[in-house]
Amino acid sequence: MSAIKKVEKSNWLTNEEKQIIRKQFFPANASDIEMKYCMSVAEKFNLNPILKQIFFVPRKAKVNNQWIEKIEPLAGRDSFLTLAHRSGKFNGIETIAEIKPSAKFLNGEWEEKNDLVAISKVYRKDMDRPIVVEVAYSEYVQKTNKGDITKFWKEKPETMLKKVAES
Repeated sequence: MSAIKKVEKSNWLTNEEKQIIRKQFFPANASDIEMKYCMSVAEKFNLNPILKQIFFVPRKAKVNNQWIEKIEPLAGRDSFLTLAHRSGKFNGIETIAEIKPSAKFLNGEWEEKNDLVAISKVYRKDMDRPIVVEVAYSEYVQKTNKGDITKFWKEKPETMLKKVAES
């Protein structure tokens, strides 16, 4: 078994693919250590950036009371679906979105307000019942530094919220 794993790892990506990833999928300011870290995470989970199974994105972090930007791996819905299929236990997913009352804590009190809610049911072959998740738009909508809704969340709110629920 270990010989098979070694072969898989050595064939994970060709040198040409690694060069393409370095040039096309990392921000220009990525350091060699950040790229090595991100690629090791991608390799560990056998996720290919060329196939958009994993992304490498800048993130701000506070280190020693100073904000710095660093490049980190980001797994998205398609990453999780790839891994779920590989597990052999994945048995499908159903996701819907609807407007429904959702509890909100406003001005120190709980109120029911209508919200766009995505409901995802994930089925596994080894479970009798699905795993069910509900997520509300108001809790997950992405905004810019100025507080404006980002382009994708403005143009495709249902699609974006379904992706959150499925993740």
